[in-house]
Amino acid sequence: MPYEIAIKKAVLKNLRRLPEEVQERFGHLVFVLRQSGPTGPHIFQNYGKLGKNETIAI
Repeated sequence: MPYEIAIKKAVLKNLRRLPEEVQERFGHLVFVLRQSGPTGPHIFQNYGKLGKNETIAI
C-alpha cells in the first residue's frame, strides 16, 4: 500500500526552477518514500541535499 506524500505548493514552484537532473532525483526520492514510507528507504544510506555531485545507488 503506497504512502501519501504531501508536497507544499512552494516546493513544487521552486522545483521547476532547479536543473532537470535535480528534479529527477527529487522525483525518485518521492517514489521511494511512497513505496517504503518515511522509515524504510533502505537504498539511501542517509538523506541529504540533492546536489550535482551526489549519486543515487539503486
